Amino acid sequence: MSEKYKNLKVKDLQELLQKNGLPHTGKKEELIERLVQHDETIEKELGSLEEEFGNLEDYKGDANPVELTTDIANEANAIAKEKAQKEEKTEEPKEEKEETKKDDDKPKSDFKYTPITFDKASSTSPKPVVPVAPKEVAVSDDAEKAIERAKRFGVPLTEKARQELRAKRFGLDKGGNDDETLKKRAERFGLSKGDNDPEKLKKRAERFGLNKGGNDSETLKKRAERFGLNKVPTTTDPAEEEKKRKRAERFAEDNAKKQKVYISSDIDVLILPEMAFTGYVFNSVEEIMPYLEDAETGPTVNWARKQAQRLECYVIVGYPQREDNKCYNSLCCVDSQGKLVKTYQKCFLFETDEQWATEGPGFVTMEMDGLGKVGFGICMDINPYQFKADFYDHEFANYHLKHDTDIIFCCMAWLKGSGDERDMIKYWAFRLLPLHSDSANERHTYFIACNRTGVERGKEFAGTSCALDISNKNFTILDYMGCDTTGVMITEILR
Repeated sequence: MSEKYKNLKVKDLQELLQKNGLPHTGKKEELIERLVQHDETIEKELGSLEEEFGNLEDYKGDANPVELTTDIANEANAIAKEKAQKEEKTEEPKEEKEETKKDDDKPKSDFKYTPITFDKASSTSPKPVVPVAPKEVAVSDDAEKAIERAKRFGVPLTEKARQELRAKRFGLDKGGNDDETLKKRAERFGLSKGDNDPEKLKKRAERFGLNKGGNDSETLKKRAERFGLNKVPTTTDPAEEEKKRKRAERFAEDNAKKQKVYISSDIDVLILPEMAFTGYVFNSVEEIMPYLEDAETGPTVNWARKQAQRLECYVIVGYPQREDNKCYNSLCCVDSQGKLVKTYQKCFLFETDEQWATEGPGFVTMEMDGLGKVGFGICMDINPYQFKADFYDHEFANYHLKHDTDIIFCCMAWLKGSGDERDMIKYWAFRLLPLHSDSANERHTYFIACNRTGVERGKEFAGTSCALDISNKNFTILDYMGCDTTGVMITEILR
């Protein structure tokens, strides 16, 4: 049986396995062996089907199971009709015979009987017998597809399809297990369907001395008193608290030792997403008010200072900012000494942050030690203004082209679309197209995007953090992460 597969390519074998729902990985010999075993299984299944339904050759050619069942029903209708006509012809003489028999009863006989008749016709107007065709039971779409698949690929029918086909063939109803049918069956045979009634269970428990309330509040309270679980200390032992504090410090030190010890210049820049610690989806100023931060003393900026000093690098992270009576979607950039270098405020707002944020004053670029000219952006900044400006204006890209920006850092909370990672990166690259088409020879601009993942209030985010090298010759993807990948990406840029 394996001979028919030996001349096939591995790709063809894998396609056959996929069509049959079988694993399609491995060497060619393994794939062939898997197909041969599957063929043997099919033969066994077909054999069992023939035993159950008869010769399966009846289903080949132009016929299908539905047409075959219809033919059987038509034939049954014809037989029933012919039988009804015969009964109509012989019906009246039968009545005369019955009357004769009544007249011929022997008066001296003590034997009495009550004749039982079924569907006796009226003596005045005899009703014609209506032929009853076999009950039509619809075959579901899934069953029809399974039948077609079985005929086309020679695979066995599923159990569900076989049951529906049997019901169709013999006029059986598949709805015998619904609640209404079970209820009627219980009433018919005197079965009780209320064994789980709480009132009956309670009475049964009282009758037999069973405890059915083991989890009620009174029982739990007694159990707590029995085992001393309700004794809550009213005072704190200072010595015990000091012991806990030292234990926590010890574990923190051990954990720090296990981490990699970073040395100066290991990392130049650490960048996090837009509004990294608060989430992004807020529908009003009132909702976001508790999370607004000061640009100098807020928790996000303080976290950035601490990490920048620990790692000896720049740290860039997004957060919601409060300044006087205005709210901004901002990012902070802190240097390795913990000094705040720049607070950038998002210029082009998306419909979500339009609910609470004010537009920033404009795009920026600045000189930074060790990095050259650095520009900042936040998500929607690379799109047309409010999606109303000309799509080909490329405001963000043209600004940084004009100012010869070397590196652009962009914090994002970009929503997931219908495409994959490559589609997302292609779109971002298109929004930066002027940096490619108009750049001078041998000039490179690097675009670093850090986007979030996950779902917030029904909004799913795209991930796909990436590093792009843009020159006059091409766009180069230096590195990127998947849509659903959560982690840290480390990319080296050679300048």
